Amino acid sequence: MKISEIIANYKAQGKTFYSFEFFPPKTDFGLDNLYSRIDRMASFHPAYIDITWGAGGATADKTL
Repeated sequence: MKISEIIANYKAQGKTFYSFEFFPPKTDFGLDNLYSRIDRMASFHPAYIDITWGAGGATADKTL
């Protein structure tokens, strides 16, 4: 499902929603930390979680 569809569904139901955005890690330790953080934040039931690419796609290999 597209993010725009997720947002439209929440709005149609009159529900408040939020999301989390993370930057991709630069190290393997950072990647482990990101997975752990996503697991913890998922318990808050965000509408979606986004992993942002670095400038110019520099971190594309670590983007989920």
